[in-house]
Amino acid sequence: MDFAGGGESYHYDCIGVLNGEAYIGDCGQCIGGTTGISSCAEVAVVEAPTENIDLQKLLDCFKNILDNANTKYKVTLHVELADPNYPMLAIVSNGSVGHAYITLEKSNGSDRRVLSYGFYPRESSILVPLKYVVPSGMGEESSNDKRRSDISYPVDITKATFDQIINTSIQNSSKQYDLNSYNCTNYAVDVFNKTIPTHPIQASGYSTPSNLYSKLKALSPNYPIQRNLKGWNNPGAPISSDPCN
Repeated sequence: MDFAGGGESYHYDCIGVLNGEAYIGDCGQCIGGTTGISSCAEVAVVEAPTENIDLQKLLDCFKNILDNANTKYKVTLHVELADPNYPMLAIVSNGSVGHAYITLEKSNGSDRRVLSYGFYPRESSILVPLKYVVPSGMGEESSNDKRRSDISYPVDITKATFDQIINTSIQNSSKQYDLNSYNCTNYAVDVFNKTIPTHPIQASGYSTPSNLYSKLKALSPNYPIQRNLKGWNNPGAPISSDPCN
């Protein structure tokens, strides 16, 4: 806001400092000056899920499928990049950081259930160095028509591993969302790591979707990892089954 008085011009910057130097960057956020944020590269815009879900209730639906010698279990780790055309970018100019999420499948004959889910901030948040920790929420992925799978790692698993994945999914869903130390990538890797030691993904050093993508790409010659190469037209998240009663 600019104004004049006593023959001199004055202005307030975007955080209300008289004659301050903060300004609205390309990311749409106030940066510079006394904000403590030097550039848009420090601003992450992390969206909340399309709808916060009751994860426990949806995972309980898998109990409706009989467990016997004919039952098949599968977990898939997915990564959506901030920009599928530039995999090394951890954050893009609009603040997007990408996403990582899980798909669980259980089938027995014609009975089959699928749930694609991920870890989020409960409310859409602009996360900057002074605000990285916010309450978390869980989201169902296929309800977001913009959600992609740029790379995926499916693994057939045992009932024991399936149960471990469900327990870890529920336990870790109560953690705070922390962009630095516990975000969607950390959650997805923690859940998927129940398939270890035969399908290793190390959590440390891969706490962004971009870094996790690079790790999966490096593993792809030796594991059944699928890279999708259609950029913004890559396939969406596997469609989840309807909630059970």
